[in-house]
Amino acid sequence: MILLLWVYHASLILLLGAELTQACAYLVGQEIVPNEFAAGDPETAKTHPRQPERERELVHAGSEQP
Repeated sequence: MILLLWVYHASLILLLGAELTQACAYLVGQEIVPNEFAAGDPETAKTHPRQPERERELVHAGSEQP
């Protein structure tokens, strides 16, 4: 039971860290690009298009301080 709880909490920490990394990269305007060793799924790439440049500019324009 203790091992199961440890695995559960460790996986939550890992996944929340990945989500936080993705959110921070989105706010800064950087794109997360896999390296040359990553294996991709062509079907997933079709359903998750990259963020257009214009949308990225609008995100940055709204977050600037005067």
